Amino acid sequence: MKRLYPIILSATLFACAEPNNPTFGQKPVAKEANTKALHPAIWPLNDTLQVLYFKEKIHNINVEMYLKSEISTIDSTRHPENDTQLLDLFNQEENVVFINNKKIPLKFKIGDSQIMLPESIEFLTHKQKNYILIKLSLVSFMPYVGYDNIAFEIKNNNVVRQLYVQTKDELNHQTTINWLDKQSL
Repeated sequence: MKRLYPIILSATLFACAEPNNPTFGQKPVAKEANTKALHPAIWPLNDTLQVLYFKEKIHNINVEMYLKSEISTIDSTRHPENDTQLLDLFNQEENVVFINNKKIPLKFKIGDSQIMLPESIEFLTHKQKNYILIKLSLVSFMPYVGYDNIAFEIKNNNVVRQLYVQTKDELNHQTTINWLDKQSL
């Protein structure tokens, strides 16, 4: 039995190889991930328009998102700092995103944005690219649950690419990596 210990120890060390150095066909995993739960607030811009928004800093990147909204059952005590400018923006657009205080024109339409609730924001690095992922969930009394997932590829603190996907199930870390891999083909 004593002779087996070195073999078992070697096999254990081999099996516990560093996850960022894949062996035997393993897919590379994201080197860094940082996720924060979001706590959005609602703010009436005027008598007919209310905005659901959040402002969060993740990995030294400021992210703000504003959605025209029909949701009214969340925090309404906070208000956006730039609320006077928002009314002008929402005359032209339904959704507004700022990254590092720079307005990012969305290249897609967020489905059902009036009833979407931002749930989390994640910073991750995958294949030497940095991403900010915003996950939104559908607020509904129906049994259907849906998610909108927006990824911004960040380079030198600027957005260089936008990705968007609607999913029936929430993206976990591995499905996020798989989705990003498919987008880079």
